[in-house]
Amino acid sequence: NTIATIVGVAGGAYAGHQIEKTQRKSTHYEVDVRMSGGERRTVTLDTEPVWRTGDKVKVQNGKLTAGS
Repeated sequence: NTIATIVGVAGGAYAGHQIEKTQRKSTHYEVDVRMSGGERRTVTLDTEPVWRTGDKVKVQNGKLTAGS
């Protein structure tokens, strides 16, 4: 369980929305996460994220959960 911080949400959401409008494919959201050690990861979600830039989260089994 690693504590991380949401770095960016909007870019992937916008790109997914534009693709869906033109090709009618499913939307996905790519969330950039900065890990406590400084590395960055991208987590792909099927639903709109509830987190915003700066929120603390945990990455567990490739999924985001509320951090502390």
